[in-house]
Amino acid sequence: MRQVAVPSAEFDVRQLAAHVLGVSHNEVGLIREISGDQSREIAMLVRRRATREPIQHIVGTAPFMDFELAVGPGVFVPRPETESLADFAISSLREVEAPVVVELFAGSGAIAFAVATHIPNSTVIALEKSGAALAYANTNLTRLADKVAATESTIEFRDGDATATTQVLDLLGRADAVLANPPYIPEKAIPRDPEVRLFDPPEALFGGSDGYAFIRPLVAVAAQLLRPGGLVAIEHGDMQGGPQGVPGIVGDYHFNDKQWFEEVMDRTDLGGRPRFTTARRGR
Repeated sequence: MRQVAVPSAEFDVRQLAAHVLGVSHNEVGLIREISGDQSREIAMLVRRRATREPIQHIVGTAPFMDFELAVGPGVFVPRPETESLADFAISSLREVEAPVVVELFAGSGAIAFAVATHIPNSTVIALEKSGAALAYANTNLTRLADKVAATESTIEFRDGDATATTQVLDLLGRADAVLANPPYIPEKAIPRDPEVRLFDPPEALFGGSDGYAFIRPLVAVAAQLLRPGGLVAIEHGDMQGGPQGVPGIVGDYHFNDKQWFEEVMDRTDLGGRPRFTTARRGR
């Protein structure tokens, strides 16, 4: 795979071998003998990876925090960068008793499951309009049922447009947090990674001509859903921070001549890049 410039080719081969052999990545080197069928299957999977098909599609799962999500064609593969937003949300919600949390643009449900499996007695409502993504989300609801039940939390996935309140009217003014990783790539931008460019669903990537087409209405939805003092956290691209970006959109949101959000801050991911904006609804 080095010949086709696949990043971390050796690591990926070990991951694929581990998948076929039914062992962990670290145990692959302990296997002294494999069958002809196993060898052929590994070779076939390596050929698929050489086409830049995401390894998560090949093995059918993607790691996120301390669990794995079912993923595949038709749903966005969660990235480590989103863990920074999830970690912040979890830290912010620890002192809230039985919080109500809404995830918009839920995809496979990564943020929803992060909250529900780490915050006891949480109620998480996740909104997603893609049928393919919802199918994976509900598969993950089955896969992670025991982890969710262990915290006495609940998750509900709803089929709906995250830029409107139609499917969440029962939650208006009740949410302790609204969390989202919306599409935010400008439509003329070309993602640098073939795995993203060729395999992630375009509707999960592109956010109109400037990248903010979904973020602007999302902010209005969050304003209606949050209780006074409630948290909003929105992921964005590393070039979309600052007053001209998502922090500016959130800070400038007004309704009935009232500035709606306070404590607007842009926050970085583990690589130190601007990654998500947080704010509180005014009291």
